[in-house]
This record gives sequence, C-alpha cells and structure tokens, in this order.
Amino acid sequence: MRRFITTLFLTSILFGGAWIFYHRDEIESPQQLWDFVLAKINLGESSLPQRVPSQLSSWPMLEKTPDTIRVANFSLVSPTAFESGESEKFAAERLAGILQAFDVVAIPEMTPSNRRLLMLAVALLNVQGGQFISTTGPEYSGPRGHATSAFVFNQLTVQMEHAFPMPLMGEDLAFESQPYVGWFRALGAPNDRAFTFTLVNIQLAARQSAGHVSALSELFRTVRNDRRNEDDIVICGDFRVNIGGDRLTNQLSGLVGVFPNAVPNHQGEPQYDNFLVSPQATTEVTGSIGQIDFLRQFNLTITEACQISSKTPIWVEFSVFEGGTKDRTATPQFLSLPK
Repeated sequence: MRRFITTLFLTSILFGGAWIFYHRDEIESPQQLWDFVLAKINLGESSLPQRVPSQLSSWPMLEKTPDTIRVANFSLVSPTAFESGESEKFAAERLAGILQAFDVVAIPEMTPSNRRLLMLAVALLNVQGGQFISTTGPEYSGPRGHATSAFVFNQLTVQMEHAFPMPLMGEDLAFESQPYVGWFRALGAPNDRAFTFTLVNIQLAARQSAGHVSALSELFRTVRNDRRNEDDIVICGDFRVNIGGDRLTNQLSGLVGVFPNAVPNHQGEPQYDNFLVSPQATTEVTGSIGQIDFLRQFNLTITEACQISSKTPIWVEFSVFEGGTKDRTATPQFLSLPK
C-alpha cells in the first residue's frame, strides 16, 4: 500500500511538472498558477464554446492592417458581484472577446474579483489557441479597496521585454500606486526597424490635486531618462480630469492627450481615461483611435456590462515600424472619436 501511494505521488509530480512546463508561458508566479488551475476547473475544455464571441472581431471599426498594432486602456472595476458561476463564465467570455481585439491592453486598476475574471478570460483565449500573457503589478489600496494594475498582450504581435513598478520618490502622493511600466517591441517589422515603446500604466489619486500635472511631468522625465533611453513613451490610465488635446501641453513637457474629449461610460457619464504621448517623438501614432461600447456591441444589460467593468476600453493605433510606416514619411493625425 505504501509503495502504491509513493508511486501515485511521484506520478502526480511528474505529470504536474509536465503540465506546468507545457503552460510555462502562461504562468509567471505561484498565484498565477493557482489562478490558471481555477480557470481550467471553472472553464473546463468540455464546457467551453467553440470560440469566444465574434461580434468584436467582425466590427468594421476594429479592422486593421498587419503593419499596425492596437494598444488599449481598460480599467476592470466592477461594482456588481456575480450571482452564479454561469454569470461569471458569461462575463469571462465577453471579456475574452474584448481582449482578443487588441495587441496590448493596459489595465490601470483591477479589483480582486476582476483579477480572477481576467485570468479566466486569458485562459479561455489560450485554451482555444491564443497566445496571450498577463502580467500583474503590486497590490495597492485604492478608492474601491485593494486593487492592482496589469498588462495583457498578444505574443504573436508584441514582445514584452520587461515589466516593473516604478518608484517616484516625492511624487508618490499624486498616484494611488507606483506606475506599472512595460517595455514593448512590435513584431511584424525587421528587428532594426521595429517600433519599441515604453507603456506606463498609471492611476492618479482620486482626490483633486494641484500636484498631478507636476507628477506626470516628473514621471515622463524619469521614464525617458531610464537605462533603456526610449523616446517613445506612452502614459495611459485614469487622469481624473480631461487632459485631451493640447490643454496641458505647456505644462506637460509637450505631451498631448490623444483623446480630445472625455469618453462616456455605460451610464453616459464622462470617464477620464486617456493616452499621453509626445507628437514630436512618437510619430508611430497612425491617428486611428476609438472606444468599445461593449454593452451595445454584445447587447448586454447595464448589470451584465458592469460585471465586466463600469468603464469602457479606449484604444490607439501605432505603426509597427519605428518612425511610422515603411517609408517613414507618415505624419500622425490625432482624430476625433469614431462615431
């Protein structure tokens, strides 16, 4: 009997190790391993649909050429709890449909229940042949309780070189947490011409603060002067106020808010998520931007949409070529939000 138990134990270790090795690209920590196992239990392959909802992939506004990438900003903050495992699965399938539309998704704020939802969605995509990875920043105490930030990216179109939280010393009070920084490289262009960029995921403090502008300027300078010496810096997140267009350009080291105006959430209230870029440095911006109203796209109720997030994702498009298009002659145009 003892020999049988020992053999069973060693066999379990062997098969468990082989399973972890096979899924090693999707698992970056013990917590993520546990989350992935939970995803497999909750979304077992036998109960998965043939594919994630296709409404987004067939949406004309999201059609793009192979020489571009789409970067999204999407806070996963849900005021509505799941009533059952089926409602959680339903939300995970819709979130997977949103994630697959983008090459990189920056998540500046994510509550614990939505962190689990994200893992379910990523596991769903990968079970069906996707190659998506999520990385998570340190936990912090935000206005909605414990939260964290994250990146999700498609390994087939984008390479992540490094991700880390950035300390800001005296400017910390302006942020809910340390900005979460990712170093990315677009695939699809020769290595010596591939677009590389630093994506900075931020969550400004909820209180109105005169120090927000100076903190953003300091953040930009700190990232620009790091050891990577990257000139293409994209700061995204919730800026608490409308920073669209050139409203704060003179105060923000020449940075421009890609979205000229605040976009509405499900209830029609303004959400102040945006992207800050330097038009002089980041000429890879194609000028194509947008917002996904997934409530209407998936024909959801307010409750169903808010179980995913009370916010909507926004996105901006970049050329995969350093300097913009193949001939490097493109000039970025910051367009208004598509209707």
